[in-house]
Amino acid sequence: MKSTLRALSLPMFALGSALVVSVPAHARIVVEGLGGEVEVKGYLSTEARARMGSEKYLTQWLNRLEINGSVKYKDVGPFRELSLVTIIRPEYDVAQDYGSSLTDGRVGRDADKPSYLGNPFNYNTDGVGFGGFDPFPAWGGQLGATGTGGLWKNVTNGIWDPAKMNQFETILNHNAVGGVYTNNGNVNRSLMSAFPLVAAIGNTHLNCQNCQDVNNSFLDTAMNNTDSSGRLYPFRELFVDAVTDNWWFRIGKQQVVWGKADFFRMQDIVNPVDFGQHFFFDSFEDIRIPQWIANVQYKAGDIGFLTDNAFTVVWNFDRFQRVGLGSSTAAWAHPFSKDLSVFANFNTYFSVDPCLSAANEQLRAANFAAAGGTGLGATFQASHVCGAQGPHDPRLPSGFGQPVGTAYEKIPEWSLENTQGGGRWEFRAGELHMALSYYNHFQDTPVFRFHTINMLQDFGMFGGNSALATANLGANGKVIADLAGGALNAAGGVANPSVFGINGTGTGLINALNGPGGLSGVGANLCQQYQGAECFRLRIVEPKQAFAFLAAGNPATSLGLTDPLQNVPLTLRKMLSRGKATNVFNGQNLDRQATYADAAKYALATKDATQFYRYSASAGSGLTGGQTDIMYEKEHTVGLSFDYFEGWSGVVLRVESSFTPNSLVTDTMEPDWVGHSDILRWSMGFDRPTFIKLLNKDRTFFLSAQIFDTYYLDYHTGVGSDEGHTGMLTNEHNYITTFFFQTHYMRDKIIPLGFLVWEESSNAWVGGFNTEWLIDNHWSIKGGFHIISGDGTIGTHDAGPFTAFIQPVGLSNSRNPNQVSGWNRPAGSFDYLQQGPLGVAHEGIAALDANDEVFFQVKYQF
Repeated sequence: MKSTLRALSLPMFALGSALVVSVPAHARIVVEGLGGEVEVKGYLSTEARARMGSEKYLTQWLNRLEINGSVKYKDVGPFRELSLVTIIRPEYDVAQDYGSSLTDGRVGRDADKPSYLGNPFNYNTDGVGFGGFDPFPAWGGQLGATGTGGLWKNVTNGIWDPAKMNQFETILNHNAVGGVYTNNGNVNRSLMSAFPLVAAIGNTHLNCQNCQDVNNSFLDTAMNNTDSSGRLYPFRELFVDAVTDNWWFRIGKQQVVWGKADFFRMQDIVNPVDFGQHFFFDSFEDIRIPQWIANVQYKAGDIGFLTDNAFTVVWNFDRFQRVGLGSSTAAWAHPFSKDLSVFANFNTYFSVDPCLSAANEQLRAANFAAAGGTGLGATFQASHVCGAQGPHDPRLPSGFGQPVGTAYEKIPEWSLENTQGGGRWEFRAGELHMALSYYNHFQDTPVFRFHTINMLQDFGMFGGNSALATANLGANGKVIADLAGGALNAAGGVANPSVFGINGTGTGLINALNGPGGLSGVGANLCQQYQGAECFRLRIVEPKQAFAFLAAGNPATSLGLTDPLQNVPLTLRKMLSRGKATNVFNGQNLDRQATYADAAKYALATKDATQFYRYSASAGSGLTGGQTDIMYEKEHTVGLSFDYFEGWSGVVLRVESSFTPNSLVTDTMEPDWVGHSDILRWSMGFDRPTFIKLLNKDRTFFLSAQIFDTYYLDYHTGVGSDEGHTGMLTNEHNYITTFFFQTHYMRDKIIPLGFLVWEESSNAWVGGFNTEWLIDNHWSIKGGFHIISGDGTIGTHDAGPFTAFIQPVGLSNSRNPNQVSGWNRPAGSFDYLQQGPLGVAHEGIAALDANDEVFFQVKYQF
């Protein structure tokens, strides 16, 4: 507690000083001017927020000035009233901009410690991201032994200063029971994550075209002038209002509020919401993203037995804006923004071609020759040296030379066709106040799509057939295999255990390429037979095209003829047994006749792409990931809501619902991860003012409870132990229950407020409490806390084309026949047992666990 108070002390001193020196002012200013009535009001606030828990530090010191201005006119032309309204809200987060000097190195400029979601980035927490496919020290290997892959190679080759490694963190490296993966130095590798989960802490200029909030500067993030803030900062709203007879017109930058539910968006979807500012703890009024909209309403009065009829039409002619997730460097960045940073890191640092310093290239060539290699691989190649392609050489020692990660976010360009619009009809039917709505819009939450996947040509997936386009990897294609093969080692990599972690006996993938008796008996090095031609050749293909091609039987070679591995733990026969009582992963009695074509046929027949992706990984890394984009599609949403006051009990019943047919969703059972489903959302709320004399004898408590559900009518998931861990990211029903209370003391000057939220699918609880003191008509202070408690065992999900990089739980170097080392899975264990790239999306609210905070605010209203 002392550490928390220390973190808050500087902001509290500044706030207290402001309170002492303030000058009283009127509550608002109204004057004649500009030919009409000018009204100005607003507030100045400063709020400090600090993290509680094992680590205590200042997260935000947010200062806001909001000015609401309007000019009102009477009887202008055909209009009875005409007004120009604006809300200007510049803000500045001192903690974000000053960074480590205020936040203990956790948040903002010069931060060098992991965020609430991460762990320190090093070889122990992210072996692949940090060191590439080096032999694991737990097996007697040497960090830095291979010549490519891993951000540390950029340091050892003199490209980066070592301090740059502090600009990254490892996120989501947890196993299925909530433990953190780490290398403990023992033989058992089950504690080591094999999936690179490196996210940026600082501004690293990641190469991700159009990606929102990925490369915002510290100053822009501090001012909330990010990609999620909309255009024309710092204007929150700027519109013209006009009223004539029964017509009302509003055009400009504005918020359109259609919903009735608290915390949830069903009909209230005209404006997106920026959850990256402060999750849902701030009001929607503060975190909605205003849009440029034309809004027209006609009040029709009574129509038959229906009263108070009003018809509204809106046209959102602004450029598309997705839901805000926050800059990955911000204190309250939504966890999925960190996930986007992971994929952007892949695309930036690993998809480039590899290179070496001149000294390391000389060492590589000498060691290659000493190991018996001949040809170009045994001579110094100037083209391998970083910078050899000129001052803008894109290569890095961390490169794998394969396109992986997120290349771009497909934000719809502005066009008349891409604008959005809809309408709403509100009316009363007796005691029911009802509303019907329709909105034609882009879904505003991001969906990953694999537009290409990488398949190694040399493993028989396509044989010699060139029907699918081959994308060779430029002049460095040959060096990729040499460097990944450990040619920097004195023994040429031959004596190393497989750097892909297949087993510890020297018969793994790289040794099959690099060692004696390797693939097809090539000899010292596979690349040698090509005498400098491209090696590690890839087929870079669209997933659905690849599945169809493979299922048609085009591959000419079965694994039984060319597979260099001794163990193929997943076969077609065993796949057919999934979900049954058969012990399908015991590594015994392996059927070696299954082909990639069989796996593709089975995946298409069962509509389960995970079958093929797991098979290809088990069969020797035939797949090496792929490249994604983030996409959005237009959809139609209809809504129905009503509220009803029950006089005897004093309860107001609120019901709201929406239905969106064929909505775009992430579905990992599809080859490209893109699926569709009809989605029904509904909520039911109960509100009642209630006297609780024991707690407050003068005022009622306003009590509110509601239940919310998102129902996927075309839900798609696996069977057996796959259920809920493959396919769509959420459960078929996602139930959320909320409770809220508020009351007043001291003649309404003291206002306590509290809430509790429970999400059933993630077993996550969110609670908050604050008290506001209205000192006078101008000054108020408020303080409180928020607590989030989640289940750390549910954040796991299928990894699709990245399955080859996922570390299964229970993998060890033992020779137990029921737990074979290498890529054999223990009985019942699947790849989703380690958190992968979609783990954070699968966690729901629980992904924000460890975000407990206290806050204190002073506000001056004028």
